[in-house]
Amino acid sequence: MEAMLRSLLSQLLVQAKDIPIGLGSLARRHFSTTRYGKLPGEALTTGPKPAGVSHPSISELVDAFQGAIEEFNDTYLVIDAPDECVELDRILDFLETIVSWKSDSLHLLVTSQSKREIEEVLSPIVTLQLLIKSTFIGEDIVSFIQSALEGDRKLRKWSQEIKDEIRTMLFKGSQGM
Repeated sequence: MEAMLRSLLSQLLVQAKDIPIGLGSLARRHFSTTRYGKLPGEALTTGPKPAGVSHPSISELVDAFQGAIEEFNDTYLVIDAPDECVELDRILDFLETIVSWKSDSLHLLVTSQSKREIEEVLSPIVTLQLLIKSTFIGEDIVSFIQSALEGDRKLRKWSQEIKDEIRTMLFKGSQGM
């Protein structure tokens, strides 16, 4: 979760004309200096500064993210496969927070397998939902599995019964994804 937030902030920062106010104040609270002796946009001071570096909390990163998106006319956020994330609960908390902002400038695209808890969090803001279930996808998965079973030298040695079981279990486990 922390890595995702840091990545989102860095992507916004690259697009910004100036350092967003919230991000600048976050940096001042957690980083005593840069290699140049000051933070961007800050005058050199001779007064004491706290020494060292500390890490912002998730809450501070979320606040900085909110402040940063407010400085853009439109922000497009794509979150791919939160259902596959180990920290699903934290991602859902983040999505719930985003939804609560009711921002007209934040545009959100979430791709995921159908999961009740994700749908519940996003339902207040969903404007379009696409359900993709296709026999073509299933055929592609079967073809890929078959190719792997036939193409791998070690797997070719296994009995047809074991290969059939592998094929069946992998296809069922893929749920069309």
